[in-house]
Amino acid sequence: MKPKAITRAIFFAGKDQIHFFKMRVRRCRDRLVKGLRLRGIDTIEAANALLMHERRVIASLPFIPTLPPHTNLGSSYCLYNRRALSMVALRSVLRRRSRWVALFQRRIAFVEQFLMNILFEFLAAGEKARDKAELAGAVERVTCHLGMNHFAMAFLPLAHERLDSYFVWERWPRGWFERYLALNYFHADPVAHYVRQTGQPAVWSKALDNRVLSSKARKIMSEAGEFGLVDGLTIPLYSRVGVNGLFSVAGTREPMEPLEVQLFSIVASTAHARLLGWTAPSHRILPEIFITKRESEFLSLCAAGKTDREIGEFTGRSQRTVQAHIRNLQKKLSAVNRAQLIAEAFRQGWQR
Repeated sequence: MKPKAITRAIFFAGKDQIHFFKMRVRRCRDRLVKGLRLRGIDTIEAANALLMHERRVIASLPFIPTLPPHTNLGSSYCLYNRRALSMVALRSVLRRRSRWVALFQRRIAFVEQFLMNILFEFLAAGEKARDKAELAGAVERVTCHLGMNHFAMAFLPLAHERLDSYFVWERWPRGWFERYLALNYFHADPVAHYVRQTGQPAVWSKALDNRVLSSKARKIMSEAGEFGLVDGLTIPLYSRVGVNGLFSVAGTREPMEPLEVQLFSIVASTAHARLLGWTAPSHRILPEIFITKRESEFLSLCAAGKTDREIGEFTGRSQRTVQAHIRNLQKKLSAVNRAQLIAEAFRQGWQR
């Protein structure tokens, strides 16, 4: 075989081997990222940082795209030896990757155990709490463990009401809390609007990232950052009538991972349920009500704005029969007219 043919054979053999190791690195990367996503841990950024480092290592290896025409057999052996050194470097990268995978797995297990301990501690303290102050102390310990220095909980005011009398707890910076109430920022707060609109927990930086904000909304978020509320999480609180409150935590730390969002959601809903349990005796206890299938149909048509004649034509009943069913529904729901009947039906969950 001629020297040039030997040179090309050695070159392409080395090139194929390098390509094989690059594919192996890529497959390891894919398995790592898939495993992290299945566990729900947002450490993809850390994995990507490792991958970028490995890509820089691979890019620095002496790949030579073509052989000069004057290359002789001796220099081709030198090229092959350089590629052999490159193989050693790639194997080192793969060994380092396996150590990083083990490190990530240990970190994930540690984070899960840490969050579970915080949750169990809160549930035990919340069960022993005898008033709002003790329950607020249990919530504050959770926020401190996770690096969030401030939190607040409030019920939702109506559009014409102010937020002042609806606060349950507040651990906001003093200057910010006073300013927020004095300027009535709540009804223009973009995070509160987003959570009420979607009904889902919202990490501030992620929820507002691609949204077009008004000048007042941008001003609110900018001023919050000046008071140390750089980023946070807001969680909707539900009762039988829907979203009736918000729970927020905030501070200067980086955005939270999904497991932390879930932990705060459990803490917020548990604390909210305890508060509702304490205030329940002051509310009117509704008697047990049974609505027939026919009455439910009439109630839906009534809520849709149909008249007695239209309901009778739709169901094949006379107007007198329809009116009798509507009067019976008003008695069951303690309503004095049709408007109150529809309102009570939605409030008590008979319509949606």
